[in-house]
Formats: sequence, structure tokens, C-alpha cells
Amino acid sequence: MPPSDAPPAPTAPPPDLPATTAQKSRSVVVSLTPARQRETWAKKAEFLLAVVGFAVDLGNVWRFPYICYQNGGGAFLIPYCVMLLFGGLPLFFLELALGQYHRCGCLTLWKRICPALK
Repeated sequence: MPPSDAPPAPTAPPPDLPATTAQKSRSVVVSLTPARQRETWAKKAEFLLAVVGFAVDLGNVWRFPYICYQNGGGAFLIPYCVMLLFGGLPLFFLELALGQYHRCGCLTLWKRICPALK
């Protein structure tokens, strides 16, 4: 192959260029890579309803008033709501945050946290 047809050899950027120019050329390469699209919920309300639907089934909804009546009505409902606010909701959001951090579902998450659950 004649020397005029040979592709030019790659060269390093000149040392007198500022660092920002080298960073810009690197960011162009990164921006050319295709970004992977993730599915998302259309609305926050849809997400919350789906999570509540998975956590609470119809049997629990029908059974709760009966359990309230059997255990003293308001005397049961007040401590139940207190424990829900100060125990249940923080643990619920902790599980959501851990799942998002580890990028996995709840079953896989607890298997990673506590291998004895396998």
C-alpha cells in the first residue's frame, strides 16, 4: 500500500492544549454510546397504588374492621395507627430505598442482605 493511502497514525493531543479540550473529546465519545431506556410509571399515584395492591390484599381489607371490633375498637385503632406511622411506614420506605439502591426486587434484596433467607 502506498504511503499516501495509509490511514494516519493516532497521535496524542498536543501538550499545550488545556485539560478541558481533552475532557470535551472524551465526553463526545461517552455521549455517542446509546443510553438504555428504562420503563417508568406514568404517575406517582399509579406506583403507590400498585405497591399498596401488592402489600395489602382484599382479605386484609375485609378482615380489618372485624379485628378492630374484636380487640376493643378505638382502643385498638389508636395504637395500631401509631405503630403504622412510626414503625410500618419508615420500614416500608427503607425497603423501597434499599431496593432502588441495589436495583433489585424485594425478594432478591432480602436474600442479598441476609443469605440465611435463601
